[in-house]
Amino acid sequence: MQPESEKLLQDMILAADLVAEFVETMSERDYLASTLHRSAVERQLFIVGEALSQLSRVDPETFEAIPGARRIVSFRNVLAHGYAQIDDARVWDILQNDLQATIADVNKLLARP
Repeated sequence: MQPESEKLLQDMILAADLVAEFVETMSERDYLASTLHRSAVERQLFIVGEALSQLSRVDPETFEAIPGARRIVSFRNVLAHGYAQIDDARVWDILQNDLQATIADVNKLLARP
């Protein structure tokens, strides 16, 4: 793993932890009704995707070891450039079903010697 890789992976973990904190007590309905929470979550998901995008350049091998990394970077591009295409219900689904699995994979990579 490249020296910069660990920092980028830690940035991903921090952003995911913040997302979890932001929505910890929310239902999907609450989330969809809160512009503040949706904006905060989208910013942190952008950071997750940006960290992966940078990782792809500095350490392609580690990037490829993260399942769904390309899909996450693509979603980051939607957040950055296609804001009108954001489906808030899909973002909620990512929070409930995908984000923690990705972070678990990242934690496994960081645990390797």
